Amino acid sequence: MTVVIANVAPSEARDAFHWYRGFAAANEHLFPRTWDKFQELANEYELVCARDGDYYVGFCYYTQDQDSCEIGGLMVPANQRGRALGSTLVFVTLGNLLIDVQPLTRGETVISYVHRDNNAPRSVITERLKFVYRRSVQVPAQELPGFTVGDDGLVHGDEFEWTRPGTLLALADWCDGWQDKLRDGSPARVELRDQLTLPEWAEAFRQMATNPDDNS
Repeated sequence: MTVVIANVAPSEARDAFHWYRGFAAANEHLFPRTWDKFQELANEYELVCARDGDYYVGFCYYTQDQDSCEIGGLMVPANQRGRALGSTLVFVTLGNLLIDVQPLTRGETVISYVHRDNNAPRSVITERLKFVYRRSVQVPAQELPGFTVGDDGLVHGDEFEWTRPGTLLALADWCDGWQDKLRDGSPARVELRDQLTLPEWAEAFRQMATNPDDNS
């Protein structure tokens, strides 16, 4: 069976949400989004999923704020780890963000938050995507229900920020190196919207790395 990595279409949002909520509820390091927010992300094509046949095997998404974009919500079940599925989801999600939102042209940065006790996504963020540690953050527990809370009643996390051109070049290299399979050799397919291809993505990201103000 081929694993398909693609955006969650608005028509698929309800089914996707059921899987998402079940996974998030069992993971104390993830912030469970409400149905309204999840639907909003799907309607804006800001959700990326991995499907193996009829089964979801991973999620990632991005969101927009006033002066930054955030990539996060990486979900990969324990029985799927070791296949580079998580890094694939993150690369495709970040690529969607850059193509759809074009944060460079608006002077915006791209960040990612990781719970202090969550080590799983850190190597993907720092080693593969070339993000760098920016600062530690503390958030009142009532603002992030479901997270592990410290003795001080706060949720502790770390904020990472992309690097330029490092992150852009890493993403371009990944696009050029994609061979329609995961690390374990199982077949996989990345489906992009608007009939774009990964080589076209790679060219665009290298252009962004060279000239970040270019809006073409």
